[in-house]
Amino acid sequence: MKIAIPVNSNCMDSTVCSSYSHAPYFFLYDLKTNMHQFLLNQFDETVKRADITATQILADQQVHVLITKHCARHTASLVNDADIRVYRAKYDTISENIEAFEKDELEIMTELRPDLYQSAEQ
Repeated sequence: MKIAIPVNSNCMDSTVCSSYSHAPYFFLYDLKTNMHQFLLNQFDETVKRADITATQILADQQVHVLITKHCARHTASLVNDADIRVYRAKYDTISENIEAFEKDELEIMTELRPDLYQSAEQ
C-alpha cells in the first residue's frame, strides 16, 4: 500500500504542507517495502485547478492513501474517484503521520473546506 503526503521540502524532517495540490513535493511511502521517495510537484500556486494534476500524479504512482492537513470538497471528490482514501494529518512531520497511520490513529477526512476557486469565480 502506497501513502502520499504533501510536504514542504524533499527531506525526511520536512513538515506536512498545508496545501495538497500546491505542495512543493509529495512524499511517497510504500508500507509493504518500506521504500520512500520524494516527487517534485511541478505545479505552483499560479496554476489554476492544480488539484486535477496533483491527483493524476498520485494515481499514476498507484497511491492508495493521501494524508493531508486540508482538502477542498472538489479535490476530495477527485481523489476519491481515483480510489485514494484521504486521511487528516494529525502531526506536522512525515514520520509521525506514517506511524499514526500504521497504528490506525488517523481519521478519514470528512470535514472539507469549501472550494476556494469556485467562490473566487462567483
